[in-house]
Amino acid sequence: MRPNSFSHWTYIFSPAVMLLVCLGAVNSTLAQQAERLTQPVDNNARVTLPGTVHPLANARNDRGPASPDMQLNRLQLVLKRSSQQEASLQQLLRDMHTPGTANFHKWLTPEQFGQQFGPSDQDVQTIEDWLQTQGFQILKVNPGKQTLEVAGTVGALQQAFHTSVHKYEVNGPALRQCG
Repeated sequence: MRPNSFSHWTYIFSPAVMLLVCLGAVNSTLAQQAERLTQPVDNNARVTLPGTVHPLANARNDRGPASPDMQLNRLQLVLKRSSQQEASLQQLLRDMHTPGTANFHKWLTPEQFGQQFGPSDQDVQTIEDWLQTQGFQILKVNPGKQTLEVAGTVGALQQAFHTSVHKYEVNGPALRQCG
């Protein structure tokens, strides 16, 4: 991987980090809360998400690789909904905003959202277990079950997600970017 190549799938800004993760081994015909992780996490199966790199993460602002032992105190892992869940969510959103429908203005709590549109508890546990084996500390699973907050080092992030992390300087303040 070239150090100035920014075509990869995630970026880091302090104090939070967003990592987009697709659940592997997905059976999209399963019901909303059914387990989607049907086999162990495969450390070699990665999906690159295009178009997610901040425009300021460019060669002109690159100040080189971040130290592998640099602590990342708050990373946010974002879990992707199944296509069935996404379609159901879009329908619910339309209904919530359409007068006369059964769900008009019937808002969900974060917990209800997680139960309806989040991964199963077993899938969350599988992801947590994998993250811990990769050297991350689980800080919190958010109530909507779409994000997990974790902490770890740049080295753990690079190893687990097969990415690189660089330091950038834009108008003085430094920012970090995976690429």
